[in-house]
Amino acid sequence: MSGYARLLVPADIADDLVSDGTAVRPIGTRGGGLAHVVAVTVDVVNTGSAAVSVALAAATCKRLAQAFIRRHRPVDPTRVKLTITVGGHSESREVDLTAPQAEDQLFDFFADQLHVH
Repeated sequence: MSGYARLLVPADIADDLVSDGTAVRPIGTRGGGLAHVVAVTVDVVNTGSAAVSVALAAATCKRLAQAFIRRHRPVDPTRVKLTITVGGHSESREVDLTAPQAEDQLFDFFADQLHVH
């Protein structure tokens, strides 16, 4: 994957990414349509999800990792399982969001799955 991708992420993370300029809300579908959507899911309760378009770059993967950690509330489980689905293939990673190495683990997972190096 290169260029841009449309990610489906929890709504509050989408809002966070849009507010700091990391992502934009898609206003239409170009190219291959929904086949190009990369879904990122979290196995904890969330209030919904939203699509955003992001440039696939190392800085974006770092920002995604930071957004997931910042979203964590004290009442949420500390361990979450993230699943990324690209082209019908899914990979999962379990991460303790309170661990000192959580951001690095999330960054590596996003970079590997989104093929950003």
